[in-house]
Amino acid sequence: MFHPVDDYLALPRAPHAWIVQDILPTSGLASLYGRPKVGKSYAALQLAAAVGSPAAGEWLGFPIRNHGRVAYLQIDSPRELWMERIEEVQAAGVVFENVFFADALDAPYPFNILTDGYDWLKTSIAAFDPDVLIFDTIRELHGGDENDSAQMKNVVALARSAARRAACLFLAHSRKGAGLAGASDPDITDEMRGSGYISGRMDSIIRMTDHTIQVKGRAISETTFAIKQDPESHLVFLADDFHHKAYAVITAASKDETDRELARRLHASFPKRSYEACRSLVRRMR
Repeated sequence: MFHPVDDYLALPRAPHAWIVQDILPTSGLASLYGRPKVGKSYAALQLAAAVGSPAAGEWLGFPIRNHGRVAYLQIDSPRELWMERIEEVQAAGVVFENVFFADALDAPYPFNILTDGYDWLKTSIAAFDPDVLIFDTIRELHGGDENDSAQMKNVVALARSAARRAACLFLAHSRKGAGLAGASDPDITDEMRGSGYISGRMDSIIRMTDHTIQVKGRAISETTFAIKQDPESHLVFLADDFHHKAYAVITAASKDETDRELARRLHASFPKRSYEACRSLVRRMR
């Protein structure tokens, strides 16, 4: 059914367009990818905890706009190792409120969302109706050809269909032997493994390395942030605390202060940052 514009704008909608500002839209799709052992799962655990906890304000400098329930399906690592990871980050103070976990021992084996995996997933999450679904990793979601765009379209569609109102975050690996440095016109998606359908379908792409996170999406141009990983808890943090300090200033600002005025105040407080960078941050965080 099609609607006249006034009727269309009167249809039910979520109170916020974003769950994680510029990263994960409400009911949207995002992919976090990188080489093995760069900390993708730890970053995803932090995102899950931040969305699930009403007390959390941001994830790696990106504001949490809508808190809710998170379903985390981890089918890439043995249960024992995965439990150790969760315990590590819990010991560092991360709280998994409203976060629900399942792993390969809970799900049909081998897991295949293109067959019986879909019914299991849909039934399993129906009881708590999550706002976010995290799949770790997308390669383990199916038994098809990850380079086949038609099959990958079905994988994404089924993941999306399992909980229609939930946003989906897919963890993925980089292609072996690939690298942005060698590309003639490097793009954040150049190193992403599998069919180009995946990167084209996502609302945002997050590429993670040992020392950086690159982000590109519908609402944010390609941006790189320096990160560091705690050697004990393996939690991921921004290497430069400018974003955390700026976030505190922006969230405390009066609504009467315009974006331009706030950007000028930020620039005065952080003179090493250009006015343009401050203004971009204000637009993203407000």
